[in-house]
Amino acid sequence: METLFENEYVTLRLDRDVALVLVGRKPLPFQVLQDFVATVDAILTATSRADAANFGLLYDSRQGPPPGGKTYMKASSRMAEELATRFRHVAAIVADSETLEAVRAYAPSAVQFFINEAAARSALAQMARE
Repeated sequence: METLFENEYVTLRLDRDVALVLVGRKPLPFQVLQDFVATVDAILTATSRADAANFGLLYDSRQGPPPGGKTYMKASSRMAEELATRFRHVAAIVADSETLEAVRAYAPSAVQFFINEAAARSALAQMARE
């Protein structure tokens, strides 16, 4: 597995064997909105350099802080929409059912959400075969 980008908020890895880009969220909350925007820009730049458009994307947010306020949720939703246009399939893993319900209200329909990593990987693998 190849690390494409890492900062204090996320680690971005590429697994060519299973055609999957993995974004792992770290526990540190974004300090300011500019940090969030810069991190999203870095993710998009790194994945386009890796020619990952034919890959699936798995965003694992379980280690990150719980979702906060409407502004954060709207910004996250815009990020998810952009990622959904750049990858064949997008799935996200959240920490628990409460978080799942909170993010579903804002999430684009192209992104599937899971609590279980194995279920998310299985769904992405199935989508890749279709």
